[in-house]
Amino acid sequence: MPRRTHRPRTRQSKACAAFMHPRSTWKPNSIANLVSRYDASNPATLWQNVAKTTPAVADGDVVQVFADSVGSYDFILQSATAPVLKLAIVNGRNIVRFTGASSTVLFVNSATPWGAPSAATVMYVNKPRTTSSNGGLLKSGTNVSVCYQSFSSTDYYADFGSTTRHGPISPAGINYAVANCYAELSQSGTWQSLVNNVSALSEGNTVGWQISPEMGCGGSSGGTPGDHDVCELLIYSRILTSVELTYNYNGLKAKWGTP
Repeated sequence: MPRRTHRPRTRQSKACAAFMHPRSTWKPNSIANLVSRYDASNPATLWQNVAKTTPAVADGDVVQVFADSVGSYDFILQSATAPVLKLAIVNGRNIVRFTGASSTVLFVNSATPWGAPSAATVMYVNKPRTTSSNGGLLKSGTNVSVCYQSFSSTDYYADFGSTTRHGPISPAGINYAVANCYAELSQSGTWQSLVNNVSALSEGNTVGWQISPEMGCGGSSGGTPGDHDVCELLIYSRILTSVELTYNYNGLKAKWGTP
């Protein structure tokens, strides 16, 4: 009887195996090209002062820096009013709350945010404070009059990595009273949006980035303040595959309790 030979598993096959087994510990950095991560539940990333000498740890502490735990693109206060840390809000985890104040803005001080890649994916968990919340979450495209726009009870807009305002994005049956998992993918020719891992929009696209992107403002007029509980953002400098999107979605869902 011939001997059975065993082929060694490559790095790629190991990574695919991890994606196929949801019981494995979720590690978003196991997917290549993760350039930035902002996790409100990680106390090491939130600071009460720009010098990052006083951590934000107590309920209601101001957040002047929302630090990037992977790269060097920290969001830093550029206005008079800082967002605040709120404890155990979404699935028992801490969040950073933007209250809709007109002067509450954090920004990345960079002319080439996230390396200004030619293609990129963002995945994020966010919860509007009410279903009528109407303010910007993340202004990142070159069309400075819009942003990851406001959420209403029926739709939202986005411009992640784009010269165009995309939307309205109107996922069927979405419940804005809870946190949801969003994904936007920007590349030359195609821009896509997913909500809770279901395709919500696909449109033509030209890639573009805003200098010093902002968290907490935007909207159709360019300055509508955000009114959101921000949970987590992951930014990759390429388009993720459907397997990779599903892997991250399952990890974020388990962590934040999204649908």
